[in-house]
Amino acid sequence: MSTRLVIFIIGILILISIGLALGFIGHPKTEQVVKLEDTSKPAYYEQGETTIVKSFDVGTSGGVFEIKNTGTPVDGVVIEIPAGALLYKQVQKITLSVGYNGGVLHNVKSGKASGIVLVLSTDSIVDYEFPVRVKVPFVPDPSLDPGTPVPYAIDREGHLFPLQLISVKREIGEFTFDTSYTPLMFTWIYANLR
Repeated sequence: MSTRLVIFIIGILILISIGLALGFIGHPKTEQVVKLEDTSKPAYYEQGETTIVKSFDVGTSGGVFEIKNTGTPVDGVVIEIPAGALLYKQVQKITLSVGYNGGVLHNVKSGKASGIVLVLSTDSIVDYEFPVRVKVPFVPDPSLDPGTPVPYAIDREGHLFPLQLISVKREIGEFTFDTSYTPLMFTWIYANLR
């Protein structure tokens, strides 16, 4: 073998070694890989920033609290707290705040995510003596015909848990569920249940 050929081969090997070391050739480095959602995992929520829109003082007599004309996703939400709901833990008064969270729901396998995450917050965890009723406006999705909104609670780690759907009134675009505790972050997925 000639000396020129040996030097040429050594040069090529050096260039290949440098290319492999720097990641220009061979397998891409982790940060160069395009991440695809792992659909084998259950749906989860990646939290964003929470915006509180309105707060209410709630006493032992409870009340009906409606959010109107704010130009936000919480418009039309109605919270009904029955009289005596706070007596269980000797709580006389709470401040209930209503808002929304700007995070992202991942891995929805069937149905269509609403794109809205609402937040009911209190200064501390409140377990109510009687369930609190939450009415939420929605726009029926014609592509799902009829598309029933199925509500889910979201915990701090982003896990979803189904909430008990009480009623769906498509003619006025409203669904209702009950909860026995706050704070509560929740969303809904339109599912074709027919």
